[in-house]
Amino acid sequence: MPGILARIRARRLVTQGTVEIRKQKAKSRKQKWRAASVERRPLRASVLVTTRRPKRPPLHRALRHPPSISAFCFLISALLARVTELTLRYLIDVPSKCPDTEPMPTIILMHGRGADAHDLLDLAPMLDVAPGCRFILPNAPRAWEAAPGMRFGFTWFDGWPPESESVAASREALLKFIDEVKERYPTSALILAGFSQGAMMALEVGLRTEVAAIIAMSGGLYEPHLPEKTSPRPVFIAHGTMDDVVSVSYGRRARLVLEELRFDVDYHEYPMGHQIVVEEIEAVRAFLTRLIGS
Repeated sequence: MPGILARIRARRLVTQGTVEIRKQKAKSRKQKWRAASVERRPLRASVLVTTRRPKRPPLHRALRHPPSISAFCFLISALLARVTELTLRYLIDVPSKCPDTEPMPTIILMHGRGADAHDLLDLAPMLDVAPGCRFILPNAPRAWEAAPGMRFGFTWFDGWPPESESVAASREALLKFIDEVKERYPTSALILAGFSQGAMMALEVGLRTEVAAIIAMSGGLYEPHLPEKTSPRPVFIAHGTMDDVVSVSYGRRARLVLEELRFDVDYHEYPMGHQIVVEEIEAVRAFLTRLIGS
């Protein structure tokens, strides 16, 4: 993927009700930020800092990186939110030369348990394909309590197998969120993607609404929640054969069930644990290129 991380990218700093657009240009190993323009418009949701980082991150456990000040502020603001409203805060990442006024493929990319919207942010420019995609990374609505009184990141649902009420609540929040995304951003194709819990939610929601495709990395399909009717669409599934968090059997089962429903499943296994590897990224890019590439 030569040149992907060296491209000029747009950075959008968004607070509730305003949008400030800045351009980022790579300069050796350091980055220099220059203000480009300011645009103000109403927003339905809270959005915080996004950036396409020019530095390739280490590819371990969902591409995590040390928390920044912005990530810390993001975490605190989400913890203070009213969880009962299930308002989804999100990050947005777009190529610098793709204005929001023109339709473009939009990928909603969801993190796993114990993480937040920043967790997969570095993945966006690696997955981008021509003519350019908009990536929207929602934050899961519920704080994850690893132990009584100890909260680390966020979660889409409780327990494993998933607790049905929490799955249903997040599913409805995501369906509403998708409607808002379609209304707010001109979209030529909408794709749901996720890692771990995010992958399960991509399948859970993607079977219930019109999307161009679904990408599920190291996740599974919660069969008690399968809709009675669904329209076949392309699905990418990848899993690690050494995954000790979500067994590869969940990925294999998801493939079997979806193929029985006549879905076009692009299935991959890799000798890895609960993580994302370069080969998997390349396979996702190939899948997206076939789907939306020019």
